[in-house]
Amino acid sequence: MDRYETSAIPVQIRLLLDSVDPEDTVLQEYVRFVAPNLLTQLATYSAKGGKAFLEKCRQEGYNYHDKPDQSMVAHVLNGIFPVMRIVRELERRDLLALNDVERKLYLTAYTLHDLDKIAGEKDLYQLGTSETREHLIQTLTAWIERLAIDRFFPEYVQFLDDLIYLILNTQDKYGTDALPYNYGIGKLAPRKRDFLRDLSNLSDVLNYLDDKQSDGNLLTSPANVCQGKLQKLLARLSQGQLRFAYHQLSTVTGLLTNLINNTILHLFRERGYIPLLFFPNGVVYLADNQKSVKDIADQLFEAVTKKISTACKQRLQQNLTGFTRDGKGMKFSHYYHNIFSVPELLSVAGLAVNKIIHDKKKPVSAERLATMRQMQKDGGKWAIPDEIELNYEASLDVDRLAEYLMVVEQVLSAIPKIADVDQKIMNSLGLADEYEHISVIPDKGGAKYRWYLAAGKYLQQHRGLDREELDAAMATIVQTIIDAYRPQIEQYENQRESFSFLRSYLQAIVDLDGTAIQGWQDFVKELEIYSSAHKSGRKTLMCSLCSTPYATDRQQETAVLFQPQVYSNKQPLNKQADRRGICDVCSLELMLRQILMKSRFQASGGNFENLKVKYLYLYPGYYFTTESARYVARFYQDSLKHLNLFKVTNALTGRQGFNIQDVLELEDFQIETEDEAEENGTDRFLKMELPKNDLATFFFFGIPSFEKEPSETESWVLPAFLALALPFVLTAKVVASECPLPLYATGNEFRETVILDAPHHFLMHILEQDRFRIDEVFNKLETLTAVFRMHLDVYSSKGKPNWNRINEIAMNLDTDRMYVFHYLMKLQRDQKWESLPRSVVTRYLHLYQLLQREGDMSIFKGLVDRYYVFYHPADFNSHNILRPVSTAIALTIKSDTDLSEEDAILEMIGEIKGSQERVHNKQAKGYAPIGGYDELAAIREFVEYFYHVTFQGYCRGERALLRERANRIKSGCEAYYLETHAPRKKNKEVVNNTDTDA
Repeated sequence: MDRYETSAIPVQIRLLLDSVDPEDTVLQEYVRFVAPNLLTQLATYSAKGGKAFLEKCRQEGYNYHDKPDQSMVAHVLNGIFPVMRIVRELERRDLLALNDVERKLYLTAYTLHDLDKIAGEKDLYQLGTSETREHLIQTLTAWIERLAIDRFFPEYVQFLDDLIYLILNTQDKYGTDALPYNYGIGKLAPRKRDFLRDLSNLSDVLNYLDDKQSDGNLLTSPANVCQGKLQKLLARLSQGQLRFAYHQLSTVTGLLTNLINNTILHLFRERGYIPLLFFPNGVVYLADNQKSVKDIADQLFEAVTKKISTACKQRLQQNLTGFTRDGKGMKFSHYYHNIFSVPELLSVAGLAVNKIIHDKKKPVSAERLATMRQMQKDGGKWAIPDEIELNYEASLDVDRLAEYLMVVEQVLSAIPKIADVDQKIMNSLGLADEYEHISVIPDKGGAKYRWYLAAGKYLQQHRGLDREELDAAMATIVQTIIDAYRPQIEQYENQRESFSFLRSYLQAIVDLDGTAIQGWQDFVKELEIYSSAHKSGRKTLMCSLCSTPYATDRQQETAVLFQPQVYSNKQPLNKQADRRGICDVCSLELMLRQILMKSRFQASGGNFENLKVKYLYLYPGYYFTTESARYVARFYQDSLKHLNLFKVTNALTGRQGFNIQDVLELEDFQIETEDEAEENGTDRFLKMELPKNDLATFFFFGIPSFEKEPSETESWVLPAFLALALPFVLTAKVVASECPLPLYATGNEFRETVILDAPHHFLMHILEQDRFRIDEVFNKLETLTAVFRMHLDVYSSKGKPNWNRINEIAMNLDTDRMYVFHYLMKLQRDQKWESLPRSVVTRYLHLYQLLQREGDMSIFKGLVDRYYVFYHPADFNSHNILRPVSTAIALTIKSDTDLSEEDAILEMIGEIKGSQERVHNKQAKGYAPIGGYDELAAIREFVEYFYHVTFQGYCRGERALLRERANRIKSGCEAYYLETHAPRKKNKEVVNNTDTDA
């Protein structure tokens, strides 16, 4: 079967194919044939930024702008997709007609326009001689075949001159050569060739606007895209009919700003604007030059609040998030008042009562009755008059009705101009005669006992009601009350404004195509709040999550995802109790996360904190195109559900390491079918669930620890792996953090591809840094995965990974990279292997190589390669393999400290020479491939290497340190010998028989 048949296409390519316009057959073919190779061949190449390039610039003293990272894959796809969308719009307007060959020529030229960077040849674009031209053609052809462009565009050979012209002239400055006689005749008409050059140039400029007007600004926010140069390019291509437009937010919170972006996006679309580029903080559109969006400002507040209510209402009715019950009754989050009308809220409350007080619950109505009787008996402060008859049949139905009536009273009493709610409720229950008696029952401890008595008496009068009949009766009771207060309720609904703070918030953060709505960030008020909150005996609360000029209130346990402040009776003088505040904006953001982030973990307060959630924030490589945003959204929703590190590390760590394709093809990164998704249950990750047909502009998700009582170590294992893997899977930048709000509004605010925000110290021991450029991410991913696999080798037990032990491994490896071989031998002892599988030896040697620091030298390689010149072990016994090394170590440890360097070397030479004589005389096992002076010279080279490099260098000339590291040195030498010099026996993968003291 062809590797490009549908069943063989990688999931990433299938998602891209689904995201690309199905009528654009050329682009569909490009994604099918070329994109798979882009993902695997160019993922680690840097188009912008990159550690290697920046280091080179610094070494050469070149004051180069420190650019944010962009991978070559993102650079290519970010240029192609929006320009092809522009081409389709130009064709729709009859401004352009490109045939399939011309489209393929443009796609090929832009894909390879940075061929000099890809090939690593700075002077590749020289056409001065036939030799340099031929070299360029050879390099170009090689990469065309490597990326399978020859399958996508087999006619490219006929257009080689045109192709080279377009490649060399995509950029405006560096490498350009527009002289026609340098390119031969060419098959394209000059006008069409120049038009394709403009397309390719537009693709490149969309990734980096480098001209005097923009001062070299990178296009990492919507406003930067709509600069003069880009507008001029588009105007020239569209004959003045099209322009770029945008909307932009000045901040990013996560879900709230996603909903705001989607609202504005919908309003722009209604006016004929075509979404083109997606940023975390806004969108760039393709717009008719005559159209305006000034009227959107007046509609925005109502549209956003409607969007929020619509998005949340159905989910709240299904999940009833934020409803809880304690000894004082039912509680629910304040945001229900903003989302539901009064009748809707009372209806939802009825559903919540039935959900929380389910049939497996133990009724508390009996306890309530006993308390009331005791209060009546005791008299005094809580006296209940003797004439009140305290008698009813305790049941769950009494609990349900009583709790519901409490909610009804709470909701209606909060409405202005509504009075005597409790009497109206009693009348609707048919207990008007009982009102005077029941209303005097006090609320001891906050519990409203009178409603339990009222519910009990009502159910005594209506015996035999089943659940459905009781629900219907409750609905009728509430409807009667609502009808009685309808004028007050309607007036309240008309006068109140849901999420009123959003009006000023939107005015402060939204920019509509270059015009702020009408407000600005109130820094003066923000400073006043900050100053007031830090005064002695302060009364103003500070938001726990942000600095803000918006109203801040005490957090509600039911409405936020972190644990409320722990309170204490011990307070300093002149200081109020510590309180954790939360502003209106952050409260709304966390409300949306409670409602719109799906996961099997439905927790709040302390239970949520115990999950030790780490968040991964996904930023585009400058921006997502419409196609790549759809691709990321589908992968985010349908693929990223769970991840098993046992399976992942086993799949990735092989004899020769792994490559990008292995990462892309991980089973846990594949799309599940509907049956598989249902079988596997809900996501283990906390992910956004936006309304259908909405496209997120900013993606993030939370990773709860899967352990019951996780440590900080365990909580960082999976986030660290995903942070390093997802840049290749999603062509994105990743920030991993414990902070529930994003640290950065856009990718322009940080330069690197991956940031681990305050990671656990075990990661710093392994990775040595917390920020990674695109060209170093894969090496760090491979290193981390290999260390994880080693940890699982030696410390997992009965399916439990025991991740806390990785701290020990990380610190040991940071102290001495040769600890790799300590764990290799530990694995052999634990598994009781008589011999080590060669694949295991190879894997641990590969890990050792990955961990090598700059300037490190493989000591055991130097030792084994040198002794193998004069000595070959006869078998795979550790004692025989390590004889020269063991001899040198033992003599050095036992040698007199006053012995001179030359005498110590001569003593070792003599001892090893004597051992070799026994080998020559067949008195000891082994082979001596050389003899005489050559053997003596080889022994001296081995001994001097051991003494100078191993003893004086690695062990700093300290015999105690050599004694402590001896086993690791010998284990490394043995592993290297088995992998490099041991003969490979047929049908046998295992190669040694290790003594325990090796």
